[in-house]
Amino acid sequence: MSGGSGEGDERRDGERDRGRDGESNGQGDGGRDGGSNGQRDGGRDGGSRERDWGKGGGRTVRMAALEMLLGVLSGLASLCTGFYIQTAGFTWPFITAALLHLINLVYTAWVLQETVERPSHADSSSSPSSSPTPFGAGSARFPQREALIGRFQGVYLLFTTSPRRRKTVLGLILAAFAFYTVSKLGGMSIFILYELNAPLCWSEVLVGYGSALSTLIYLGSFAGVSLLSRCLRDGYIVLLGLLSVAAGLLMAAFAKSTLLMFLVRLPLLLSIMPAPVLRSMMSKIVLSSEQGAVFACVAFVEMLSIGVGITVFSSTYASTVSWFPGFSFLLASAIALIPAVLIGVVMCLRLDKDEEASRLTADDDEEEEETESCGQSLQLPH
Repeated sequence: MSGGSGEGDERRDGERDRGRDGESNGQGDGGRDGGSNGQRDGGRDGGSRERDWGKGGGRTVRMAALEMLLGVLSGLASLCTGFYIQTAGFTWPFITAALLHLINLVYTAWVLQETVERPSHADSSSSPSSSPTPFGAGSARFPQREALIGRFQGVYLLFTTSPRRRKTVLGLILAAFAFYTVSKLGGMSIFILYELNAPLCWSEVLVGYGSALSTLIYLGSFAGVSLLSRCLRDGYIVLLGLLSVAAGLLMAAFAKSTLLMFLVRLPLLLSIMPAPVLRSMMSKIVLSSEQGAVFACVAFVEMLSIGVGITVFSSTYASTVSWFPGFSFLLASAIALIPAVLIGVVMCLRLDKDEEASRLTADDDEEEEETESCGQSLQLPH
């Protein structure tokens, strides 16, 4: 009897110990699973926040930093060019500029690598999910032609397959960017001619000082974008920059002394802000795969606007220099009001809000998740 009760007690103790072990193992596994799930969710949230920061104000500030770098280097080059012209004449500076452009062309064509690596033809043909390219077998023998056709096709699809809302915003912002470029660069291209002729009659050194002083415009615009992007919407930053352009060019139209012409750079301190902010506004409302097409359109519009602006304002200055040398600046100041009206339309229609960018970001995230799930499903078991 006592032996049977002893065996029963041992059996109950064993079951109790096994129950405790099972609970502790279950809690450990649950904690482990919860921790891994929490880390995975936290990493996904952190990645999405990082992508949102990259698509938001951070992108605008980085574009403004690039504009500032180009402006500072241009100001230093202008300062050196004044002494260079005074020492060697006007021929050697043009030869030096041509040689620098040739070096840049060689570097871009044969040294600079693509930032996005495209899959090779062998890899794409061996992939089970690959589909034949629309360019046929000849595309492998002509990769440059394929890339060029792909650029044009991307720009075409950007405006044909986009929703009406996005096409409206892109059209308005591109038009505003074009008029801003014509006004700002076209008007400021007359500065040197205006400074060399009466009533200022500057020397080459003073022209170099004036161009170098314009470096402050890029520094001021970068500081303005960095600070104002924290508290203002992009549309208001663009309007402030356009107001700076109009005020500076209006002051230049009536500058009759050396001191006043130097002080013209003060109201122009924020005149570079619209360029990076408008680029950022366009890049925020398109997919990540369409960024190249957008910036190709921006580059084309910018080069076309620069050519038109310089040609129009040079001709206007030659026609009006005898009776009012500052008329070209008045015309450029008036043209600066056109992009202000276009951006005002965008803001009144509330098309500069972030709903479109958020929707496209969500689409990008869904595409990434689908790609990851497809990649996981195609993995072979070890």
